This record gives sequence, C-alpha cells and structure tokens, in this order.
Amino acid sequence: MKIVGLDYSLTAFGVTELSVGPDLPWRMHCSVFEPKVKGLRRLDQLVELVEESADGAYVVVYESPAWGAQGNTFHQTAGGWWIVRHTLHRLGALVVEVNPTQVKQYALGKGSGKGTGKDAVIAAVVRRYPRFTADDNNAADALVLAALAARRLGHPIEDTLPLTHLRALDAVTWPGDWPAPNEIANIPAPEINHQEGTLL
Repeated sequence: MKIVGLDYSLTAFGVTELSVGPDLPWRMHCSVFEPKVKGLRRLDQLVELVEESADGAYVVVYESPAWGAQGNTFHQTAGGWWIVRHTLHRLGALVVEVNPTQVKQYALGKGSGKGTGKDAVIAAVVRRYPRFTADDNNAADALVLAALAARRLGHPIEDTLPLTHLRALDAVTWPGDWPAPNEIANIPAPEINHQEGTLL
C-alpha cells in the first residue's frame, strides 16, 4: 500500500512516499523539491511533481493551509495550494487533508503553544525515525503526514505512541469506510519493520 504525504510549499515542497503492508517491511522515500523558476513555470513543475508522486497511491495526505498566514506572497501561495489540490482531484486521488495543528499534535503531543515550532517538529521526527536525516522541516512534515495515515490504516511505522500524540487521529476527517481509530490506534509496528529508501 502506497501512502503519500505532501507538505506544500512554493519554494521547498516536501514529499514522502511510504510503502506499508501487513507483516511486511515498510519503506519510505523522502524528498524536497526546490523549483529553480517562478510564476507559471513553477506551478507547472509542482503539478508534474504531484502527478508523479500520487501515481499508484492508495491515499494522499495533504497538509491544509495555515489560515492565519499573511504576507506579500499570500496570494501566490494560496493559489498554488489550490492548483495542487485540483491536480489531485483531477487524478481521482483519495485525499485526506490534515491541518498544521494536527501534524504538530501527532509529532509532538500538542498542537500549539511553546515548543511546537518547526524546529521542534523536525527534532521529534529525527528522534522517532532514526534514519530520517533530512535537515528540512518540509520533509519532516511530509513524513508525519504519511505516518499518521499509516497508523490510522493499521500499519504504523513507529512503536506505540503516547495518547497525547494519538489524539491527532480523532481530529482528522478520515474516509467513512476506514476502521474506527480506537480499533487500530495503538497497534505496534511489526518487529521486522525497517526503513529503506533514498533520504535527503
């Protein structure tokens, strides 16, 4: 089963492709795409990236926008986010949107407040997934997105997590035919699990 986590950014787009299955080793590939062009050409490149990454995916977990974001590039950033979302729609992909607070909740055990910045998330990811060596918070977020869905589907890629982290499962709107979180939330990862793939 292929699960894809997408952490949207116009300048450093994080992607994790996660392969999981019952009683099988799991594998991941993490990357960050940094376009060298701007404007419409950049959007074309992001569409191509998403088309390639989502190909064959059972589910794509896409981080929703930070609604309080502002600044000179907000218009471009928001437009690009929707272009990516429409690309996934056009592809017929099953998409689950997870907001930044839920990402932090799963990674850190709390979704806001002191100690929930980007540096804290990447530090937590490095500790929990030892072979994740990317020094990039977009890649870290993409991995958390994919890992959250993997656990929700009953194929966790980490050992059991504290309840504070698992609360993120209840906050996300999942497809209606998936099992209830309390049925699968604390299933441990199989002992044979290991991490493979090309990391940053």
